Amino acid sequence: MSKNGHTNAGTTRYRCTNCGASKSRAYDKQSNDLTVSLNWLLSNKTQDKYSYDFSARTLRRKNKLLWDLWPQVPFVDEVYDYIHVDGIHLGRKSVVLIAYSGKHVLGWYVARSENSRAWGYLMQRIAEPLVVVCDGSGGIRKAVKTYWPNTKIQRCLFHIGLNIKALTGVNPRLTPGKQLLSLANIVSDIKTENQARHWLISYNNWVNTWSDFLKEKSKYCDGSIADTHQRLVRAKSMIDRRIHEGYMFTFLSPPEDCTHPIPPTNNAIESMNSRIRAMLRNHRGLSLLKRIHAICWWCYLNTSKPRDKSWIVTHSFTSKRIEQLYRQAWERSNQGLSEVFGIPARYGTGVDWNEFHKSREYYQ
Repeated sequence: MSKNGHTNAGTTRYRCTNCGASKSRAYDKQSNDLTVSLNWLLSNKTQDKYSYDFSARTLRRKNKLLWDLWPQVPFVDEVYDYIHVDGIHLGRKSVVLIAYSGKHVLGWYVARSENSRAWGYLMQRIAEPLVVVCDGSGGIRKAVKTYWPNTKIQRCLFHIGLNIKALTGVNPRLTPGKQLLSLANIVSDIKTENQARHWLISYNNWVNTWSDFLKEKSKYCDGSIADTHQRLVRAKSMIDRRIHEGYMFTFLSPPEDCTHPIPPTNNAIESMNSRIRAMLRNHRGLSLLKRIHAICWWCYLNTSKPRDKSWIVTHSFTSKRIEQLYRQAWERSNQGLSEVFGIPARYGTGVDWNEFHKSREYYQ
């Protein structure tokens, strides 16, 4: 192709040197605006410092498309040896649940809070892996049993250590607390079966040594009787539950089809989450909805094969379209049928004929 003058609108015309066909390339403004907005979002510069050829107001006008589009969550049909799952909390108002393969993002889901239902919506779009690495909170185990019944669970050993430290404190005064803190410090360093066996033996010796100490009771002013060393008792109960579950050392006995070593911690996805939080800090001041948008865009751009900007503009859902879909779904629900069309709901608000008419006389 070689340049061949301009069209009436001033666009450059190109001519094929082989067949002689001429064609002009249209300027895709929306794709260009989205490219500029995403480059700014992934940078650490403010709107004033990022704008070289245009003003900050022009950049905000270009960003309107960025804040209006929602990138599509991909379907994952590849079976992975292991998948990391975790959530990024945006205060107490929402959380973004993310699945990570160790190299790229597999999926994400925006929810009010971590629960089994929200995790289930995320897991339904991902093929069942052999092992899932998680911190074990927020209904993950229930969702795994429901949607990935054949998947083994590996609890993050680093999070287990943090849970123990939260109860013992970083500087315990008593000897039992100091010994339990030392066990918490080395639990995330376990790599072999001998190390795991040694840790379990050390913990069992700690329980036997301080069993009478942990059984001590105290009577309080209101007359109630409770454990004297409540935090240590809670730490012991928590460790006993983790051992009884059998999810602490799954990485030492991986499934037969597993071809890669299973990580004992969730450090990979925590590292990814730190980059997302750094992006939010670079652009602090965004509203809650825009922060959710930013996380979704970051996740999409870090998937295995993100599409080009023109495809994204054409196929992504807009906020208005999502509101229409939610409105249609609500109107078809029992509450929507009652409030919009006046149709009684199936349960709760309908008037039953038998409530005012009896088939026989009433005798007191």
